[in-house]
Amino acid sequence: MYRQLVHIVRTAMLLAAVMAGVVVCAGPASAHLTREHGELVVTTSGGVTGGRLIVHRDVVTAERAGAWASDLLAGPCPVSAHGVAGDDGGVPDGMVVELAWACAVDSLDLSALLREAGLTEVIAEFDGTAADVTAVLPVLDVTGAHAPGASRPTAPWAPFALGGLGLLAVLVLVTRRRTRVAVVSVLTVAVLAPQAALADVTPEPGARTAAATGTLTLTTPNPRAGQPVSFSYQTDRPGTLNWVGLYGPGEKPGVAQSRVWVRAPQASGTVSLNTTALGEGTWIAYFMLNDGYEMLSAPLTFTLSGTGADVVTVQGTVFDDTDGDGVREQGEKGLEGVSVTDGAAWATTGADGAYTLRTDRARRETDLVNVVSPNGYTPVLRDDYIPAFFREVPQGQGPLTGLDFALVRSAAAADPKEKWLMISDVEVGNRTDAEYRSSLPRWKGQVEAMAEVDGATLTISTGDLTVTDYADVARRQGGYDLLREGLRQGRLGHPFYPVIGNHDLGGTPTSTGYAGTLEYWRRNVGPEWYSFDRDGRHVVVLEDNDSRGLNAQLEWLREDLRRHAVGKQVLVFAHRSLFTRWGPGAGMQPTVDELAKYDVRMFAAGHNQQAEYRRGAFARSVEVNNMGMYGIDAARPDYKILDFTGITGEDKGHVVSTHRQFGVNDDVALVSPAPGSVHGAEAGVPLEIYAEDDGRTPARATLTVRFKNGRIVWQREAMPFGARRNPEGIVNCYKGETCPQAHVSWTRAGGRITGLHPGAYTAELVVADTRGRAFPTVRAAFQVLADARVSKPRLGQEWTRQGGDEQGRSAAADDPGSTLDLRWAANTGEQFHLNGAAVSDGRVIVASQAFDSPYSMMLAYDALTGKEIWRTYLDGDAESHPTVHGGRVYLTTGVGRVYALDAATGKVAWESIDAEQVNPTNVRRYGRAGGPVSVFDLPGGRAVAVYHEWEGVRCRDAATGERLPGGFSAPAGWGEFHSTAIRRPGSTTAWLHSGSSQSLISMDLTTCRQVSTVDTGGDLYSQSSPAFTDKGLVTSTWTGTRGHDVSAGGKVLWHAKLGTSATCEYGPPPVTGPATWDSMAYVAGQDGVVRAFDTAGPDPAKPVWETPLGYLPGESPMEDRWRAGTMCTANGLGSPAMHALVTRSTVYAGTWDGRVVAMERASGRVLAQHDLGGGVASSLSISGDVLYALTDDGSIHALATR
Repeated sequence: MYRQLVHIVRTAMLLAAVMAGVVVCAGPASAHLTREHGELVVTTSGGVTGGRLIVHRDVVTAERAGAWASDLLAGPCPVSAHGVAGDDGGVPDGMVVELAWACAVDSLDLSALLREAGLTEVIAEFDGTAADVTAVLPVLDVTGAHAPGASRPTAPWAPFALGGLGLLAVLVLVTRRRTRVAVVSVLTVAVLAPQAALADVTPEPGARTAAATGTLTLTTPNPRAGQPVSFSYQTDRPGTLNWVGLYGPGEKPGVAQSRVWVRAPQASGTVSLNTTALGEGTWIAYFMLNDGYEMLSAPLTFTLSGTGADVVTVQGTVFDDTDGDGVREQGEKGLEGVSVTDGAAWATTGADGAYTLRTDRARRETDLVNVVSPNGYTPVLRDDYIPAFFREVPQGQGPLTGLDFALVRSAAAADPKEKWLMISDVEVGNRTDAEYRSSLPRWKGQVEAMAEVDGATLTISTGDLTVTDYADVARRQGGYDLLREGLRQGRLGHPFYPVIGNHDLGGTPTSTGYAGTLEYWRRNVGPEWYSFDRDGRHVVVLEDNDSRGLNAQLEWLREDLRRHAVGKQVLVFAHRSLFTRWGPGAGMQPTVDELAKYDVRMFAAGHNQQAEYRRGAFARSVEVNNMGMYGIDAARPDYKILDFTGITGEDKGHVVSTHRQFGVNDDVALVSPAPGSVHGAEAGVPLEIYAEDDGRTPARATLTVRFKNGRIVWQREAMPFGARRNPEGIVNCYKGETCPQAHVSWTRAGGRITGLHPGAYTAELVVADTRGRAFPTVRAAFQVLADARVSKPRLGQEWTRQGGDEQGRSAAADDPGSTLDLRWAANTGEQFHLNGAAVSDGRVIVASQAFDSPYSMMLAYDALTGKEIWRTYLDGDAESHPTVHGGRVYLTTGVGRVYALDAATGKVAWESIDAEQVNPTNVRRYGRAGGPVSVFDLPGGRAVAVYHEWEGVRCRDAATGERLPGGFSAPAGWGEFHSTAIRRPGSTTAWLHSGSSQSLISMDLTTCRQVSTVDTGGDLYSQSSPAFTDKGLVTSTWTGTRGHDVSAGGKVLWHAKLGTSATCEYGPPPVTGPATWDSMAYVAGQDGVVRAFDTAGPDPAKPVWETPLGYLPGESPMEDRWRAGTMCTANGLGSPAMHALVTRSTVYAGTWDGRVVAMERASGRVLAQHDLGGGVASSLSISGDVLYALTDDGSIHALATR
């Protein structure tokens, strides 16, 4: 038929447009999960397609979700699926299903999913294009959502030149009555809009009225151009191919193409059509039969009013509020040349500070105007500390007067080194009464912590301040009430600038369209996009959650940047990252291109629930992601203290920050000399001090050492925390950059105590913060012996990868025992989270992830002395345990980069990157790796490097970095890939977990192809690796510990559902892999318990022993005033435990409250524990007499046998 012909011609033209370089962009789906709604993201890369489906938990259970989705979403090839509950992660009440097809999928028909799940809508994104999929439009592809067999809509086309491009198309058209062939011999397009390409097409005959009678009724009152228009219809001839289309005056169905159309399959119902492409004026709606042109009702003529139909004039004054009371008084002058906007229209104040703005009431439900505050000024603050930079437009006829803006002159607002705080995804919720009761104390406590930061004068968020979208409509306002009340009660004390996130979207029962989703946000905290000048820079806040607003926002942004950004550095804040797979996709590219015309230095976002800090999309810029409530990097929820020093003055660096963790309260530890420790007289005593708080900043420490008779024999006063230092060894700067100033973490101070004679001593530690307030005092008794009586540490086995060896057992033949003392410590100035130390050739090599700068590093130290040998600055978040093989060190980073460094010098031997989109003026890095690179020797003398990128498992030549054939799709989980690959000695089959440990995969190393896969029940916090026992294989994930039969594709033999949750912990903490010795498996659990399983015993799922690890004094949840009595009523069994390691005599585990605990292997009895201060979230390593432990504040500790 004619419309099918039009589709084919337009498809040919789309191909021609792509060949000519025309870019067609679309935006992301937004998250609005209810029982009737779902969300789906589908991406294709490297010839395979992966995705994620989110539905309400009432739709399907986690146990059934995988098979259920596989049946409903099969495309041209099989799809593997795995479901996990989202209640403990970022999807409350949700079920998350990871999808991996075995091929590249061009389109998906979601009809079965919609029907079987009872969904009315799926908010979807297909390779960056956003669409709302419904029963009427169930087919999803890269161009959007369509009816089955229907033509695909295209984005508006600008005229373009193809200069004689010829296309030959033979079009076979089928109708119910006949088949005919139309041949378009040559289509030559010079400068042509797509409609012109229809001139040579023979149309169907005009529309005919059907014998049946039906009705078509306009249901949208006063319809306006650019906004949806709805019709109700009724017919006694229903059919799945019936449709409603809109035509212009004089255009006839079957002769002209419909301007927009939609299916109307029921006997009666309602349809809605988008009028974005239609102008004001008269239009005609036709109700048609069976994808043809027989009319089921009389045509309906209606009128779309124009954009000027509801414009009102508003007036006001922007003035210098000298007394800061928000009221203009005599002598307070107006400010000239200040911009005022409603998000679309603009005005500029005159010499008297007055402005006049014409605003369209139809743009939004709550109308706002806002001021772009100039440099050196802050809008007067409301009682919740949100600046009053916006005013609500009252009802009534214009001109509406008195919409004034009071600006207060501020020295801080003109200081280019002003100290800002940045927070994200606090998700203050009111979905239930229980959530209401727990949200306010938690949020108030976080605000109080930020208020304690010395010198901070501004806080800005990066979205998801509330959980509006998941809340019942009647409870939505309550979430905003909690947000504002927490700011009041927490007494933030300085401006709080809000940024909208996807969970902040949601309207009233009568809200409609894009404007409706913004309604509660606008009522409570202001406009969805805005800007201001401050500190000599221009600050832009964007809404990048719902693609429907991107075009209008871009038009506003162009004018905003033209007015305010020329010659200034620009800081951009939004909710979704430009880089990661959680980002806004291709729809943001026009916005990115516009920003690239200016000097953008930072793009800050949230949403990912990961603390990420990397070089950005623009020259000299950084991209920053805040952690939020559900940190999935083995870290607690965080915020950042921004530091603009590097882009001020000489301007040679980047915006950097200080990473701060919520829930850490007045922690202080004397790591060394530790209580009961023993040290040599000549060697001296390592001095290692730790102090941390979620608000206060430690500034100086005083340590006093007394002999047993009380006499002071050594004292050091005012030792600084976070001291600068000069690296001792080779420094490899990142290409083209000046290396940053090296320093230790703000949580550490130290040195070495010398000159003590053999004897018994007591050390007293006093720490003061930047305001002179003391931390708790710490005392420790220790001994100094003659050096001949103190053992000298020796090195032994190599620990070359995560898990120690190719079998991943985390088992050491060397046995340092439980009585250990600190021999040396070093600090990278950044962080260790889910990292680990490789020990090889006398060196300890670590990857240090930067949560607060783009300066992630790989470093090597002398394994016995701690002297730094080299450091190499990397691109992207260094999240993995390094692997040493053949004189090289391998790792991946969070932007999909793979590195091979020379183990002796740290110099880059080769590097590669996955999924990097390089544009003329910017770069988008969609790669996502971050886990270990597992290197294996293969027959024939070659070695293969295996790692997990977002799309699946990849292989590279270990010598050259060349991408090898093969590779396969695997669940991405939540973008965390911390599994190492393991194998039996000499085997060419390796085993590893997919993303977030969701499945156990075996693969052929010679072909890089998947052999088998089995579900292992991982989720958001599962960051584990499998491990071989003497006869089988063991895994540990969020759903428990499993034994597997490797001869049967990893079949699950037993399942211990133990240690699967943490009690009252922020985060929650990660699940890490087991350690094994012979047939025994040792698992450190989230619940603070270490368990031993005999995998060869009669009941392998029953622990042989269980050891609760308890808490350090002051570290239990019930000792935290914001958790006790609200989210928590009793303590758990212990601080979350991680990364078991086993020797012949001892089992070791790290804890989140900062300990390394040593237990007797036979019984589980606790033998000793060592307080290292920061959380031990990285794996442990052993060589000879030395155990190496990393803490989350970037410290490496070498603990040796006494």
